[in-house]
Amino acid sequence: MKKLISVCLLSMILIGCSDTSSTEQAPDKTTENKVEDTAKDTEKAVEKAKDTEKLTDEQKAKIVEYFKSDKEPSIVDALFPYDTLKLGVHNDGSNRDGLADYACQILVNDFNVKELVVVKIIDIDKLVKTDKWETIGEKNCNYN
Repeated sequence: MKKLISVCLLSMILIGCSDTSSTEQAPDKTTENKVEDTAKDTEKAVEKAKDTEKLTDEQKAKIVEYFKSDKEPSIVDALFPYDTLKLGVHNDGSNRDGLADYACQILVNDFNVKELVVVKIIDIDKLVKTDKWETIGEKNCNYN
């Protein structure tokens, strides 16, 4: 099989290739319908995203307050700029994706968040020492 492919490729190189092939066919109606349906689905998704209620600064402040509270002792600090919730923790060397996933569950269950939020778990010690934001856990919370 490899020899056949190699011979075919070599023939194409020696003879030359044209843009159209004798076996090439025009797309059938089914393909056109699939493309149209995909375009319509994309338009609907864009409209739905526009209609999604954005979190207010007050709601973000309540979320930050919750994560800074004694209810979440492993979280040292929290910040919620734009659509990213950043939670600072002491790095014990473990992957913190599970903590980010847990934070997503808190957002939807306790705060009724319905928009896309990215949760990033940040190594707070490295941030303090070097002023660099090292992500040690992350989760995209998509509620649509």
